[in-house]
Amino acid sequence: MDKHYYFIAQLPTLIFGQAPQIDRQYFLSEAEKWLSNKDFIFISQIHISDCEPSLRDNIYLRKYKEFELDLRQALVSFRKKIQDYRLRGQLNEALSGSSPLEIEKKLLKLRWDFVDNLQTDNNFNLGYLTYYFLKLQILEKFFVFNKEKGRENFNSLCEVK
Repeated sequence: MDKHYYFIAQLPTLIFGQAPQIDRQYFLSEAEKWLSNKDFIFISQIHISDCEPSLRDNIYLRKYKEFELDLRQALVSFRKKIQDYRLRGQLNEALSGSSPLEIEKKLLKLRWDFVDNLQTDNNFNLGYLTYYFLKLQILEKFFVFNKEKGRENFNSLCEVK
């Protein structure tokens, strides 16, 4: 546990909408240096898209997975026009975008805000690192969007041969 302090102290601050100063590979290479083998294996297996509960999940990751599962169920209910779904206000605001890209960015912000609130209650522990790694993945997903590349992919898929 004492090495968590040193690792966390060297991590740059992550801000939503700003490109991170580090990437996932750098984070994991540093985590391997500073964390116990057990903690490193746990952290390295975290993926933002995973919402299936697992016996290996700690309380920190379980909270995120519960939120992610609720969010996905709410999206399904919203799309199927089921009246009783959770996250109604936040989800309605996120889905009010004018384009699929804008909606996706708002959903990423919704995830970011949830993780950010959880992270404030954790300082210099595995919970902090869990949430930091989730936020890093959110930012990577946010900055992977490329309008030109997307248009090229769309046009290549729509071409009639």
